Amino acid sequence: MIKAMEIVSLSQAKQLKLTRYFTGKPCKHGHIAERSTINRSCIECVVERNKAFFEQNKEKVRERKAEYQRKYRVKYAEKAKQSRQNWAEKNRIKDQQYKKAWRVENKAKVNSLTRKRQAAKMLRTPKWLTEDDLWMMEEAYELAVLRTSMTGVAWHVDHIIPLQGDDVSGLHVPANLQVIPGYENIRKGNKVVDYA
Repeated sequence: MIKAMEIVSLSQAKQLKLTRYFTGKPCKHGHIAERSTINRSCIECVVERNKAFFEQNKEKVRERKAEYQRKYRVKYAEKAKQSRQNWAEKNRIKDQQYKKAWRVENKAKVNSLTRKRQAAKMLRTPKWLTEDDLWMMEEAYELAVLRTSMTGVAWHVDHIIPLQGDDVSGLHVPANLQVIPGYENIRKGNKVVDYA
């Protein structure tokens, strides 16, 4: 990048292997801006053309971008997953705000997923549980609420062996419950993780 207002001719820029040069003279549209060494176009004109193209083709551009991202996530699934996790860890508040906005905009989907989880929990709750078992499970949920109010950090009741795991599914029983910080539970997802 050239320093502000430093005059660099096209030939000097090419010798220095720069991608831009600056003459200090206006382009045909009146912009006094850097120009590309490849095709001599004014950078401001290119920005304006790109903005105009995007405005006229918003849907097409978004569809292409979404399709590219889908293909990338399939081709580099593990890398994409790790990248998302790294971003979420570094930007926890921003990530929470994004997720909250998504939930507001996708209420039907959220309700559907909630009902699916509730149904899975009911199917994975055995009939042989005693009153003591049910009390212990209720205590786990109360402990999560208490820890949340005391620390200001969300605590969740997690199923050690997930109710809807990919490889194995656990039961909704006291021995399969643990109270852990919410961010750990979200990071864990439907996986079996040993915290010991």
